Amino acid sequence: EIEEDPHEITVYFDGGFQKETNQAGLGTVIFFKQGKKKYRIRANERIDELETNNEAEYAAFYYALNILEDLGVHHLSCEFKGDSQVVLKQLEGEWPCYEDTLNSWLDRIEGKIKTLGLVPKYTPISRKDNKEADKLATQALAGKEIFAKTLIL
Repeated sequence: EIEEDPHEITVYFDGGFQKETNQAGLGTVIFFKQGKKKYRIRANERIDELETNNEAEYAAFYYALNILEDLGVHHLSCEFKGDSQVVLKQLEGEWPCYEDTLNSWLDRIEGKIKTLGLVPKYTPISRKDNKEADKLATQALAGKEIFAKTLIL
């Protein structure tokens, strides 16, 4: 039974933000194994009423956690990769967070990680290495919603 649960999980996340509309595009790519098979989920979402690009990055991270929860992921190590140093360093506790809005996202994310029993590893990557999540965030802003689960051969 355990073999059927998702494991060896790597999550890429990115948020995009349009100041003019206060809309954010959230993008995530999640790689995982289930049994002996490897899968990739590509997903995005557009949301309203955010204030900054950093907030969009936090929202994208939270969006990825919700997908993990829907997959039934719990009590596992997960690697989270993104090009937002701010989000990753603040989640690690290396950098302080002085903004109330971002602190509420931090609290929400940390609560979800605790509820799911995840052991997170945070890995900052370059924008170039985060192209797929970035593209999904951009597509969400353009109104093109995507949710695809693919078996990787």
